[in-house]
Amino acid sequence: MNKMLQIGKSGLLAQQQKLGTLSGNIANLQTVGFKKMTTSFSEQMRHSMSADSVSLSAEVPEDRRSISLGTKTVRNFTDFRQGTLVHSDDFFHMAIEGPGFFGVRDQSDQLFLTRQGEFTLNQGVMSDASGRRLDMIFHSDPSTWDIEKLSLSENGEVFSRDDDSGELTLMAKIQLFDIQNHNRLLGAGKSSFKAIAPEEIFNSSDRPEAFGKIFPKSLERSNVDLLDEMTQLLMTQRAYQLSSKSVSSADEMMQVVNEIL
Repeated sequence: MNKMLQIGKSGLLAQQQKLGTLSGNIANLQTVGFKKMTTSFSEQMRHSMSADSVSLSAEVPEDRRSISLGTKTVRNFTDFRQGTLVHSDDFFHMAIEGPGFFGVRDQSDQLFLTRQGEFTLNQGVMSDASGRRLDMIFHSDPSTWDIEKLSLSENGEVFSRDDDSGELTLMAKIQLFDIQNHNRLLGAGKSSFKAIAPEEIFNSSDRPEAFGKIFPKSLERSNVDLLDEMTQLLMTQRAYQLSSKSVSSADEMMQVVNEIL
């Protein structure tokens, strides 16, 4: 009976965590650059059955003479698939089509990777909504830029056009960052990530061929599919109910046994 309760409890805990993950995905449906999470499960230990404890048919194969002791959550994984690009009226709203992340740095100069490209230029500093500055290579003072004359190339070069000659002058270059194994990125909140080993990060200056294109006046929507998340939510709620029912059934059986004894 105790094993039955433990199995039901493990199912409740696992499905509860998955419900939390799905709810977080749905809540961030409209969050720019958000990458949805998926929950991975694995079987817990198996308990071997012997003829001493339960009646077994000779036809039952050896690999089936055991029962699972429940399930457990292994970890949450981030789905880094591309989100849809949508138009924005702000020149400094940028989106990446293909591999790569924008690099933003906090006040302690710690590097975070993000696909959230809602940047603003304020007092010569390009930053995101959290105040983290965008990692760029500057060739001029941003406080002197005339936004109406700026253009952005697909590889992140910011140019200013001279009204008289039409000549383009390189003002800055936006660097992109990436890591070979995305499973070694940890969520850091605000749709950003930190590398477990920062030395594994490489940038577009060193390996330009490994990165996608940058588009101005664009934003990347979250990659959450509402229909898929709602379907998963209903299935998970049903699995939670089944686990709850197994706990209730075990409790009822224990009450019957206690009454007999």
